[in-house]
Amino acid sequence: MAIKNEIKSGLFIRFISRYCGVVVQVITMGILARLLSPKEFGVIAVVTVFIRFFELLSHMGLGSAIIQNNDLNDKDHSAIFSFTIIAGIFFAFCFYNFSYVIAKFYLNEEYIKICKYLSISVLFSSFNIVPKSLMRKKFKLKKMGIIEVSADIISGLVAIYLAYNKISYYALIWKSNLRLIILFTFQYIFSELKFKYILNLKPILKIAKFSVWQFLSDFTSFFSINLGNILIGKYIGLVNLGYYDKAYTLMSYPTYNLLYVISPVLHPVLAKYQDEYKTIYNSYLKIIRISTLIGMPLSVYLYFTAEELIKIVFGQQWIQSVPIFKILALSIWVQISLSCSDSIFKVTGRTDYLFLKTFLSNIFMALGIFFGIQHKSLNIIAYGMLFSFFISFFINYWIIFKIIFKSRLKLFFNELKSSIIITIIIFALLSIISSHLYLKNIYFLFLIKSLITFIGFIVALFFTKESKFIFNIFFKDNILLLKK
Repeated sequence: MAIKNEIKSGLFIRFISRYCGVVVQVITMGILARLLSPKEFGVIAVVTVFIRFFELLSHMGLGSAIIQNNDLNDKDHSAIFSFTIIAGIFFAFCFYNFSYVIAKFYLNEEYIKICKYLSISVLFSSFNIVPKSLMRKKFKLKKMGIIEVSADIISGLVAIYLAYNKISYYALIWKSNLRLIILFTFQYIFSELKFKYILNLKPILKIAKFSVWQFLSDFTSFFSINLGNILIGKYIGLVNLGYYDKAYTLMSYPTYNLLYVISPVLHPVLAKYQDEYKTIYNSYLKIIRISTLIGMPLSVYLYFTAEELIKIVFGQQWIQSVPIFKILALSIWVQISLSCSDSIFKVTGRTDYLFLKTFLSNIFMALGIFFGIQHKSLNIIAYGMLFSFFISFFINYWIIFKIIFKSRLKLFFNELKSSIIITIIIFALLSIISSHLYLKNIYFLFLIKSLITFIGFIVALFFTKESKFIFNIFFKDNILLLKK
């Protein structure tokens, strides 16, 4: 019963805190999108790709490995933290000097100064690996949520002030730097990390097998997802990269943030029961059912409200992001479903299969991106991404059900029946509205589509008899996610 309550309360806390952060981020980016141009966002989008790469190198899969391993003590944590400090300084220095390579590749000397400032982000991202992982492991989710939302608000306000005073893309630079400094400072304090500088690689070797496969998975995933930004910025232009990046960012809010809700809860809790596959399996079936019940209708809703959403959030100047967003929106339910599965690979200790799944899926993603670049078409790139997500979907569930759990895929597809019916109902309603309702007021049109979707979703839940399942999961105390 304790594990059930941990997951349920943890998901609730993470959901509230994370989506408070999403509201803050959307409002902040909406204001900044009206103060900065697509080209200015494109410039930072290019550098962000390389920042993520250096952060990936400095993280080396250590965060998840710390959570997974229950044998690490305070001395081990200090040794790993000492290692991440050294790694952070090293990779920040490398990124600082890599600025000349980026500037030469894009024929823009301004990247030298931008990258030097953003090396601060690489530094503090590495510093925060251990404090953040310990807070997740100790289940201090409420404090984490407060810290993250506070960091979003403070860094967002500073960025808006700088953009309003015509500081250009440096507003986005200091937004990133300040946010990571705040996160490290307070997560270090509340993690209760008893730090003493220890240069000892034995704790690293304890978690090496897990962290190496996690790192390789993250590494291949990084290149496939960010390859588009690198090549679009180089061959299609920074303005087009700005449009693509805004569409991709808006699309990723539901998927990335749901991952941010689920992973910090599922992984540390289920890691305590990593040898009880039946418990994990039963939990996972319910998670799939919930994620598709939410994700499939959400994809259809965002597809039909794409134009209104882009105009409301970012403004009229971002209208060229609409067709890209519509294509990517169709993959949201797949990404939400996949985001739930990563914790299963980790908690069963099969990060080798996580790497295999990611590697195979990313081959298709890279091919789609190259094809789009060759035709200089953002829409073709988006279709390539969509195709690769569906390929990843089938590879992912074949590995989990057939290899890890040694179960039948039929049980997985049974969990999708009601979601498909509900999605068809939502699609039919929004198709009728979009075809016959013409309003100049985008706010009113968006409101009508949202109300129709909400009402249709509630009616469809009762029609498919999924309303009882949803009620029991979220509201009834005696029916929880896990059953042994």
